[in-house]
Amino acid sequence: VRTPEWASEHEIAASLIPFLFTGAWSSTNGADQKVLTGLANADSYDKLEKECQRLASFNDAPLWSVGTYRGVVSKIDLLFAIAGSITTPDLQRYFQMAKVVLGEDDPKLDLPESERWAASMYDKSREFSGALREGISETLVLLAVHGNHLFHSRLGFDCEAAVARLVEDLLTPLKTRILEANDRDLAAYAEAAPEKFLSILEE
Repeated sequence: VRTPEWASEHEIAASLIPFLFTGAWSSTNGADQKVLTGLANADSYDKLEKECQRLASFNDAPLWSVGTYRGVVSKIDLLFAIAGSITTPDLQRYFQMAKVVLGEDDPKLDLPESERWAASMYDKSREFSGALREGISETLVLLAVHGNHLFHSRLGFDCEAAVARLVEDLLTPLKTRILEANDRDLAAYAEAAPEKFLSILEE
């Protein structure tokens, strides 16, 4: 298996970490931009956007850029390619940001069910884009499945335990509103931390 040239250069691999954790995002969404800068521990999004465009122009590029959206070509390939550059602070920043993004309430639930399709007209839309939320939840599953294999012995970071704690924080105390707000993410939570997810539902 050939390792891409960009994966063998530590500086480039390190710059890909926030993009890996995010998965996909809207480049014009201010809330998405804050998540990227937080994950990168950067001062502004502008530098990240320039780096994204540079990386998207590589041969066998790890990132894509279409219109106002950006994303990772293959998240699992990128995870294994740059795992050696990921540190404990990187993982901690991801779980902090994931709690903020996935813990966001859905304002459209304030509307009658028949009017929720027009939530944006009533200014009842989430701050974070749907692409970002989906990308963050997909990363949660990848870290639950592969995280300990990649990071536990090297960093001493228990990804499975961190994922289980996050799922518990997101779903407890369990209420109908929380289930409705997380409706599209419940399958990811169940896959990422099945025992914790089932125990929460049973309780």
